[in-house]
Amino acid sequence: MSRYLATVCTVVLFGVLVFFLPACRKTPQQISQRVIINGITWYVDVAITPVQIHQGLSGRRELGSNVGMLFIFDRPRILDFWMQGCLIPLDVAFISDQRRIVSIHTMHVEKDLKGKTLYNSKVPALYTLEVSAGSFARSGVKVGDEVCFVGIPSSD
Repeated sequence: MSRYLATVCTVVLFGVLVFFLPACRKTPQQISQRVIINGITWYVDVAITPVQIHQGLSGRRELGSNVGMLFIFDRPRILDFWMQGCLIPLDVAFISDQRRIVSIHTMHVEKDLKGKTLYNSKVPALYTLEVSAGSFARSGVKVGDEVCFVGIPSSD
């Protein structure tokens, strides 16, 4: 009986670890990094370095409903984004240095994952927010909306 109980406890412990460890890998800062638009909050990872920006959300197989990635650039400029290596469709919002949305696109997965289609900010932007495709439409987010950052490092 004790061997059976030990096996059950091991299985339960393993299940708990598998369930909770991914959340434990997040630092308190990552959990608190949020982008808020029209009262809707997205919890974001932040990409600042060239390597982080290039990697983006490539290779991710899923993205939670209120989860995304905020890209911070060194200066406002016209930005081009693409879907190289992306496995899930995404919405992208280009955000000005005044923290207003200047352009929104829904980016579709390309069969060859090469990222041939460019999605352009049309005007200078300093930030880009990527979230699950359809999230902006469902939340009523549109060009001109003000964007609030919480726990986000400065672009300076």
